[in-house]
Amino acid sequence: MAHLGYIEDNQGDIIDLVIYCSDFCNKIHNKNYEGWNGGHELRISQPCECCGVIVEGIEKTLTA
Repeated sequence: MAHLGYIEDNQGDIIDLVIYCSDFCNKIHNKNYEGWNGGHELRISQPCECCGVIVEGIEKTLTA
């Protein structure tokens, strides 16, 4: 499960997401950290923006 960091524009709209493997990585890497934001499923596996650990997506269960 992924933890998400949001990138917002000047109007406060979310324009991008940053993927983290844990709340710890989100907290230390995300300068706009606003509290726990985990438990999100990803469609495809992606590396954590902070430490590089692969956060597994659900693509494996879709192809099985």
